[in-house]
Amino acid sequence: MTRNVMFALRLASLTLLFAAAPAVAQEWTITLTSAPNLAWNSIAMSADGTKVAAASVSGVYVSTNSGMTWILSGLTNAASQAVYSADGSNLFAASSGIYRSMNAGATWSLTGAPTNVDWFPIVVSADGTKLAGGGDPGGTYISRDAGMTWQQTAFPGGPLTCSADGSNLVAAFNNGGLYVSHDFGATSTAQIPNAFGISVVSSADGAKFAAIVHFPGSDEYGDGLDIGLLYTTVDSGATWNQTSGLTNNMGYSSDLYQPVWLRLTSSADGIKLAAAGGVVGYSQYGSGDVYAAAFSTSTNSGANWTRHTITNYAITTFNRIAGSADGNVLFASANRSVSDYPDNNGPIYRLQSTPTPSLSITPSGTNALISWVIPSIPFTLQQSPNLANWTDVSTQPVLNYTNLHNEVILSPPSTGNVFYRLKH
Repeated sequence: MTRNVMFALRLASLTLLFAAAPAVAQEWTITLTSAPNLAWNSIAMSADGTKVAAASVSGVYVSTNSGMTWILSGLTNAASQAVYSADGSNLFAASSGIYRSMNAGATWSLTGAPTNVDWFPIVVSADGTKLAGGGDPGGTYISRDAGMTWQQTAFPGGPLTCSADGSNLVAAFNNGGLYVSHDFGATSTAQIPNAFGISVVSSADGAKFAAIVHFPGSDEYGDGLDIGLLYTTVDSGATWNQTSGLTNNMGYSSDLYQPVWLRLTSSADGIKLAAAGGVVGYSQYGSGDVYAAAFSTSTNSGANWTRHTITNYAITTFNRIAGSADGNVLFASANRSVSDYPDNNGPIYRLQSTPTPSLSITPSGTNALISWVIPSIPFTLQQSPNLANWTDVSTQPVLNYTNLHNEVILSPPSTGNVFYRLKH
């Protein structure tokens, strides 16, 4: 299958001729994986979606084939968090300290992180060298050497996200709003006062952030269950705007049915977002039950959303979600509780849509830099002088850890054109 994404390149002026297929709405295939039914605390994956890890009270489970098969890793203690570096070479997990694995979970070593705190959120830079973790007590701790040494910061603890290079951090502090740092937690500014942060995500470059928040007691019964307000920023957190697209897209007209969104994930470019949650039906006394597990997707940085539900009455909400760099592969864990805490066992689902990667070409001296976001299925870069005869480009792409792009530097021909495309 060949994607209709092509460029023509002339040496003298580096003139680009671009042709691309029209945008197509995402269609999702939902598959129940073979992961055991457990109370899942977090899900993590490599940028291409091939390596997946899930933390539970029974330890960390891993998959190295996009969720087709799962095994219990060498870390069998109860684990609250798991995070992967972009290439999947480094896997970190929180379990009475923070552990590191460099062989997909087969063996683990204890890092220098404190062991006397409860770790809840952990984030890692794309290259696996910078880590930040929220500890109770102590707020946020950071490491600049892949976990060997750690230092406590004044940055608040709470749900965390970071840019690909780790320099931009956002923390959602309980009842204290969002905090943004552009120097890896050394200094920070407060945004959206009094918001109770549920989940925050970042684009690779740290320009776009999105957060799910709620304000305690703001629903009509005053019980603080108004979860699912989405705030976004496109200027690295300087200004935030609320969008109603996520909050109101469940399709229920009655005030007694409200969406409960618990987790977000973002593509590397910040354009594709996905939210995990469910629908809660409330009585007049404020009690509630989840009636439908759901995930919602956006292809325009959260401005508009499309809702997807799972017709499986054995599950009632998605409480954890992780996504690939291109935003076309998602893994979501299911639960039977409206709570953010996984107090019931549930399965893990794989959600797949067809990738449509776009090529980018920029001058690099007298050469051309060709790049594309790491895809969730393999693509091969090809070239042609005439659009009729295509050959594979022999130069292998290199992962750029700052933007999660595959990059190839090529020398244009001395005469004529050369066209490039991605083929699957």
